[in-house]
Amino acid sequence: DALIAIGNVYSDIDEKEEAKECYKEALTIRTICFGENDESVAAVLQYMGTLEFRAGELDRALQLLSEFIRIRKNSQTEKDGDYVNVLFMMGNVHKMQGSEEEAQKCWTEAYEV
Repeated sequence: DALIAIGNVYSDIDEKEEAKECYKEALTIRTICFGENDESVAAVLQYMGTLEFRAGELDRALQLLSEFIRIRKNSQTEKDGDYVNVLFMMGNVHKMQGSEEEAQKCWTEAYEV
């Protein structure tokens, strides 16, 4: 949790590379401790995906955010605000990449939650 907090501070002050390193280390630790399909891993993926989105790394953002959705769907946890926000962000990525149909799917699922 401390690594995520530090990563968030770096992200807020626009130190993207430092934030990435903190998030990567947090992801490694959580994956080792809890397994790759744990919700705590998904949370780190959300932070990482958001950071990549803000940096304009849309393919990487989509990959990370899609993995968040996969983990959350498989764990069958309640679809909360984070889940909806990730779907909206994924829709925005698809739209920016010219994939209107995929964007619409993401936004529709988000609205249905």
